[in-house]
Amino acid sequence: PRGKGLPKFSLPLSKIYLFAVIALVTYAIVWPGLVLGWSIFSFRSQLSEGFRNLQKGEFEQGLINIKAAGSGIETAKSMYDNLEPVRKTGWFSNQFVLGDNLFDLSSLSVDAAKNTILGVQSILQSLKAVTGERAESPAGYFDSAQVELNLAAEDLSKVNAILKNADFKFKLPKILVPQVESLAG
Repeated sequence: PRGKGLPKFSLPLSKIYLFAVIALVTYAIVWPGLVLGWSIFSFRSQLSEGFRNLQKGEFEQGLINIKAAGSGIETAKSMYDNLEPVRKTGWFSNQFVLGDNLFDLSSLSVDAAKNTILGVQSILQSLKAVTGERAESPAGYFDSAQVELNLAAEDLSKVNAILKNADFKFKLPKILVPQVESLAG
């Protein structure tokens, strides 16, 4: 006689394939979407925090925040760059142009913020040199401030060019209009 054994458990092969396809789609689409969303959220919050730290005079912490914002942009950009095969098909060309502009806008904003922080920090150091709080000559600090603030001005000029581009404004999703308009001031 047969002894008691474990009950047989059979899973049809078609269900295994279905599970594999669902897992693959989740990994291929949902996970990158979550990473992209988190990167964008990280960019916004770190950039805002960087400006708050600058207002408080906490330059080093502001630079750390700006670097973290840049890292968020790099992560999002790497996810975006994975769509290059789709871009090459010519499909969604308007959306890719818009995406390129948004990434340019973000990168330029981070660069301008970093250069602004470094420029203002140099101005404060130069003022300390002028008042005698620092023993060095203020000339080097003034030169550094001028270079950094000129770089920030160049980046902000490019940002304004993107923001004033009628084609960019037209293609911009309605959900992003308030954020972009706040940049245009």
